[in-house]
Amino acid sequence: MEPPPNTSLTGTTEVIFNKHEFPGKTAKFVTVNKITAIINTLSNLIATKKMKKAILLSAFILLCTVCHAQEKQTKYQGEIQAGYAFGTGDSKIDHAGVSMINGWRFNRYLSAGLGIGLDYYFKNGYSFVSLPVFANVKGYLPVSDKASLFASLDCGYSVSLKDESEGSEYIKMKGFLITPAIGASISVAERKSVNLSICYNSQKYEYGIAGYRFTDKANSIGFKIGYSF
Repeated sequence: MEPPPNTSLTGTTEVIFNKHEFPGKTAKFVTVNKITAIINTLSNLIATKKMKKAILLSAFILLCTVCHAQEKQTKYQGEIQAGYAFGTGDSKIDHAGVSMINGWRFNRYLSAGLGIGLDYYFKNGYSFVSLPVFANVKGYLPVSDKASLFASLDCGYSVSLKDESEGSEYIKMKGFLITPAIGASISVAERKSVNLSICYNSQKYEYGIAGYRFTDKANSIGFKIGYSF
């Protein structure tokens, strides 16, 4: 009577052939019972709550990783702007200005940068020139493949380049500025767009009378047109 074949822990059965008929040959067979046992074990594991939770957690982590990789699209974004604003309140000082912003487009919803410009204020034959330096933040709401609505905020400080004075009286456009705006951005080419917005501008200014120094705000409402690249 021949001894039974040796069975390893991997579930394979080795049969050593007759050396004279099949020299150096070894065959491995996977038994049907072992395959069935493995399949049943895996099925039972998947059916457990722990395995289901592990699968869901792994899928969630993978989804977050893919989304993060897709959103990680920080690129340089520049913008050139020009605008005009009508003075409101007691001062009623109109002004026109140009500016340039250099910054970063983090994703399709957010950009930020630093800007510098040149503003020209005028009223009743008097004129003032200032150099604003500011930080800009924009939040975008895409409404189609080529158009987005946005909300923008400029915060910074203006330096007076040209003031008006008569004797001991003077006016300088200098101090803190803030400009919130809302508008629309229309794509005209890859990473290039035209921006139209309505803005509210509040610029602090300084004036002196008889040796005394005072500060006030020149508020205005206007519009801007810009080109992003």
